[in-house]
Amino acid sequence: MKKQQLFIGLISLLLFVFTLGNYSVHADMGRNISDHITNLEISDRDQGKQDTYQHGAYLNVKGTFSDQRGKIHGGDYILVNWSTQSENAHAFLQGFNGKKDLYIDGTMVATYTVDATGAKLLFNDNVNNLQNINGSFTFTVQAFNDTSNNQVLNIGSGTVNVNITMQAGASDGHEITHHQSWAGSKTGAVQSYAGKNWVNWGVYFNSNAADLTGQITFTDQIPAGLSLDPNRINIWLDGTEYIPLADFKARFPQSAIKVEGSVITATFAGTEFSGHSFSLGYLTEITDPTAVSFTNTATGSYQLAGQTPQNYDFAVTVRNVNFDASVTGTKPGELKIIKYYDENGSRKLLPGVTFEITAQTGKKWQVTTDAHGVISLKNMIAGTYFVREIAAPDWIDLDEVRNRTWQVAVLSRGEGQALEIVNHKKPAPEEPANPGEKEPPAEDNETSKVPGEKDPAEDPEVPMNSDEKEPPEEPRIPANPNEIDLPKDPEKPALPMVPELPLIGDQEPALGTKTTGKEIGLQIVPKPAEVNAAEKKERQQQATAKATAATSVNTKLPQTGAGVSLMVYGLIILVGTVLGFRRKSF
Repeated sequence: MKKQQLFIGLISLLLFVFTLGNYSVHADMGRNISDHITNLEISDRDQGKQDTYQHGAYLNVKGTFSDQRGKIHGGDYILVNWSTQSENAHAFLQGFNGKKDLYIDGTMVATYTVDATGAKLLFNDNVNNLQNINGSFTFTVQAFNDTSNNQVLNIGSGTVNVNITMQAGASDGHEITHHQSWAGSKTGAVQSYAGKNWVNWGVYFNSNAADLTGQITFTDQIPAGLSLDPNRINIWLDGTEYIPLADFKARFPQSAIKVEGSVITATFAGTEFSGHSFSLGYLTEITDPTAVSFTNTATGSYQLAGQTPQNYDFAVTVRNVNFDASVTGTKPGELKIIKYYDENGSRKLLPGVTFEITAQTGKKWQVTTDAHGVISLKNMIAGTYFVREIAAPDWIDLDEVRNRTWQVAVLSRGEGQALEIVNHKKPAPEEPANPGEKEPPAEDNETSKVPGEKDPAEDPEVPMNSDEKEPPEEPRIPANPNEIDLPKDPEKPALPMVPELPLIGDQEPALGTKTTGKEIGLQIVPKPAEVNAAEKKERQQQATAKATAATSVNTKLPQTGAGVSLMVYGLIILVGTVLGFRRKSF
């Protein structure tokens, strides 16, 4: 009887250890390694680094990371977060949506995502056999301060944090001014809404509320890389009255708005709009995240009372937001070169660049970067190699690197470091003194491959897709192109529309009609993004430490980092106990 009780007790103890061992394995997964960020820089997208930033400014954020502070394992992640609208509805930062898978030598090792409230790099198990991992990331946030005082906002994670000062952004409203002259404009701005990135266009008509006799006509061809959403079109009359597109025809039977594919056409009858200012706003989803900018032109005509018809032409170029990331890592005996070019402060991989590589023995190779901008030579003899860039696509400025020589080390055991080189585009050509003269033909850059090396397999590019989330309230139209209003009713549904300086909060704006040189335009209303409690707590705490020895029951093998669970010991004891009892029973 006592033996049976002892046996049952041992079984219970071992089951407890078994459960605890499993728990400790899972608890050690998914570490926050945000302290691996080595640098973080912030600058105004259009004006560079500033002491203070204006309300509505687009800020470019650049960061770097490495495994110098500890090995990176599968499941580890890096977080960057910032001051959000949920923390302060009047002064905050808002990110844009993007997702990209990151590769090393054709193998996906991490996923990079950005949304309205933060950025995240998540590594998978393919990094477990790599060391000397280095990488960089970029993204854009938009800064808001709709208060009468300067505000300090924060971007950061782990041990690297940057505070930025936002200038006071509150402004007084403007009364409608009636003047018998034509005034109109077009605006646009990139906005984040419903887990996607959009360009929000706004067109202002008859901003001086002049008397009209003839009709106003309007045509807009949406450019490539954008997709028009016909359900995101609306009208504001005199800056105070919102008119959905579905109600437009009943309200103005002599006028019409028509959408065919990517083309919007409209006629506004002078008898219905004389003495009124009004605006037309519409959202276009960004379908080409790699586009640098989008240029949109609206054309049409108008006729003021007592005058002949006149044509107008509104052209606006909107810069796309910045989003990119890269990661490198090497193995023993590998010589790796990664080639980039600079695109508005963001690194882009550059294929078709030829390098001359010279060994210490004097042996030379000429190798060209593959479709991913990478040269990877395996089974190289350990030592130092000298690298020169000798040919590049004709739109790349080769002169800035022509006389430079880089050194890269190849190790026989440890993992080396990839050589990263960045080029810039050639400056815009100057007007020739003699327009009749032709440019000399570009030289033909022939390259040879490394003997015995095969062309690297080209892995399909993984497009950057927007994360789908629970959609926030719809963006809405700005009433006054020169002013930005604050929300008074956060629960009130929003109306779509936008421009150069976005609207804060959920108050319905009033469309202004007075032009003061530069119209701000129709503006989207950002809504505080919903963040689950666990992630919010983690972002606030910026937890970066591993589980302590007091809370972990795992032991590690030296150097390899392989875990040995107590579950294994428990199973051994269990088997031994069972065998012992069986022997005694016989």
